[in-house]
Amino acid sequence: MTTTGTAVHANLPVAGKTEANTLLALKSAVQHSWPQIRMNEYAATVATLATDTYTYSLSALTLLHPDLMLSQVYIVRDTDEPMVLTRGWTQYWDKSANAGTLTVEPWIVETYVGKVLNARYQYPHAAISALSDTLYLPQDYLEAYCAYWYAQNRLWENLTDKGAISNLLVLYRDEYQAILRRHQTPPIHMLPLPGFDRMRT
Repeated sequence: MTTTGTAVHANLPVAGKTEANTLLALKSAVQHSWPQIRMNEYAATVATLATDTYTYSLSALTLLHPDLMLSQVYIVRDTDEPMVLTRGWTQYWDKSANAGTLTVEPWIVETYVGKVLNARYQYPHAAISALSDTLYLPQDYLEAYCAYWYAQNRLWENLTDKGAISNLLVLYRDEYQAILRRHQTPPIHMLPLPGFDRMRT
């Protein structure tokens, strides 16, 4: 499910559209897609378990979002064995480092020392800077949102027929919101230890 801003602009049934305005509309569409639409990521070698070490920085995961962070953590035992989905961890967002921190239970470290941890998480779509950028969002949502953005923009321009534009604005808003709900990304179920907070500040 990929497209570009160029393709969205070409298909947009809006009179008087410009590439500059469509880029602004798409930037807004990307921002408004979160948190309903999420990107899924599988990260290999988040950490390597070391003796007597229970806290690991997640600073290498530059896409990690502080509102969600990691959803699942796997222990990679050996290449010919299935990974273990573990509950023996918790995490928090370190504001001073602007990065996540993973804390692993001592029994896991002692049992699997030397093994690596893989993880799954979700994050927002990255911002775009040009129409040629690749978009990993549904094209029907992007086109509907851009139509809404143009209607809203024209209402702000103080055109004479505000009543008709206001009705069109509501129609486009309802359409893009319905499409957004239809494409909502299922969350990855979080698996913290009972009694532990997933987020601390």
